[in-house]
Amino acid sequence: MRRHPKLILLAVIAVLLTGLWFLLDYHAKHRLNSLVAALRAAGEPLSIRDVERLRRSYPDDQNMALSLIEPGRAINDYEQSESFKSRAASTPIFGNGATPAIGERWPDESLELCRRVLDDNRSILQAVHRAARLPGGRYPVEWREPSVNTLFPHMVRHPMLMKLLRCEAMVAAHDGRRDEAYRALQDVLALNDVLSDELMLFAGLRALACHALCLNAILETVSLTPLTDAQLADLQSRIASAEDRPSLRLAYLGERAVMFESLSWAYAMDDIAEIDFYCVARSSAWRLLPGSMYLDQEALLRIESKLCDAARLPLQQAVAQATKIEQESLPVPSYCRCAQMLLPSMAKAFTIWSRKLATSRAAQAALAAERFRLVNGRWPTSLGQLQPEYLSEIPQDPFSEGPLKFAADDRGVRIWSIGSDGVDDGGKVRQLESVRRTKDDGDEGAFLPSVDRRNRPARPRPSLSG
Repeated sequence: MRRHPKLILLAVIAVLLTGLWFLLDYHAKHRLNSLVAALRAAGEPLSIRDVERLRRSYPDDQNMALSLIEPGRAINDYEQSESFKSRAASTPIFGNGATPAIGERWPDESLELCRRVLDDNRSILQAVHRAARLPGGRYPVEWREPSVNTLFPHMVRHPMLMKLLRCEAMVAAHDGRRDEAYRALQDVLALNDVLSDELMLFAGLRALACHALCLNAILETVSLTPLTDAQLADLQSRIASAEDRPSLRLAYLGERAVMFESLSWAYAMDDIAEIDFYCVARSSAWRLLPGSMYLDQEALLRIESKLCDAARLPLQQAVAQATKIEQESLPVPSYCRCAQMLLPSMAKAFTIWSRKLATSRAAQAALAAERFRLVNGRWPTSLGQLQPEYLSEIPQDPFSEGPLKFAADDRGVRIWSIGSDGVDDGGKVRQLESVRRTKDDGDEGAFLPSVDRRNRPARPRPSLSG
């Protein structure tokens, strides 16, 4: 029988390459398994079930979120109706209507549209007010497989309920119905607390947006109707109690668990296309590289674990640590497509949480300054004057080494943080009507107008374009 040396050589090479492919694939899988074993030995939660145990639990009869499910569905249906499109869609809160500067009255047309929206949803409002009397709550989540494709319908509906309460507060404030406006503010803060244990970063970011809605509602209402010292102190205390919520660490732990479980499921089922995001990140060509999927998952898990550890730190230190982690992790190897795409957005979340903390502390100080003004007939000259009667301590700026900035003049009082750019822009906070700013410039803070600048007719706002 005639031998074919070249064919034999090619066969040997093919066997060696196949063996090398499986060896490299095994080595990559072994590295991933070693990392997973180390994390589990350290008590780190890597499954959704483990992270769910870290969330607060409530009996069904005391769970506010369960009582909000039906009102949420009803407001969602209303949002799709012709009535909404003809009314709410042109209001400042629900649609694209221009929002007057803080302290200015809304145009009569906008107020009338808001009143009609409230009339349309009176039964929903009553159900929401009843639910807000419950001690707390959290929404149930029906986790899909893979978990990354899980839907969170309450993250769409819940903010609409909060907007409805904000609308009620604003209408009551314009009508001089102080106690009704105050009750609506209490309830919007209660609803905001329901979102404080959300898993995954995107849900946490939506919760931060709802928190900003609360602060805007409070400052707008205070600038239109005079709340009592007791009411202001209660709102100030409620904001302070929510300073560390939503939990940044819980959001990162949930994000890590979802990504880890989803990728593990996809690799085991050999169905990466079922993961909507990752089928974009990983083309079939990359999967031909030995161990590339395991190396990608290991890189993502290692980075997320470092960010979870950073989330334990005070926010100012956590932001610096997250920046360091991002810098040390770059450049991410090209075959680690998922880690490469997700790293920048994951690290940036620390800065967004710090912005929330800055505006929260500034709002507390603004309410304290308002209480001082009620007693003394003037603004304080510094944050130090608010201690200890109105502030237990001087609020610190999460973006600097010192306290928040303070200024009071004939326009009103401003308390601000220098913001993520580290530049003090002189208190150009979002509520000042003379300020033109993009998303990332200016300062983070709060503003309350002087008494003689409140309840003025609305003026055109400066354009944000060009």
